[in-house]
Amino acid sequence: MNVNLPIFLMRNMPLLWLMAPLALDLALKGLGIGPGDEVVVTPRTFLASVSSIVTAGATPVFAEVDEDSQNITAATALMVITPRTKAIV
Repeated sequence: MNVNLPIFLMRNMPLLWLMAPLALDLALKGLGIGPGDEVVVTPRTFLASVSSIVTAGATPVFAEVDEDSQNITAATALMVITPRTKAIV
């Protein structure tokens, strides 16, 4: 199947915008994450990452980002993990 990726993406962009937040919602639900749970997330993220956590009833916990990569690291995530932590996004 020969697909022109730029044209495919332009025609399907509304669908793609809906799929990522929905996938996060389903992943959190599938993991049984809900009220009372914490999920570690980067403060430099798309809104859907945090809104999916809140929608699940869990609490987002922000880990610091690495100065060079601008991503959370194992070390920065470890600093905010508690017994209530159920996932890292």
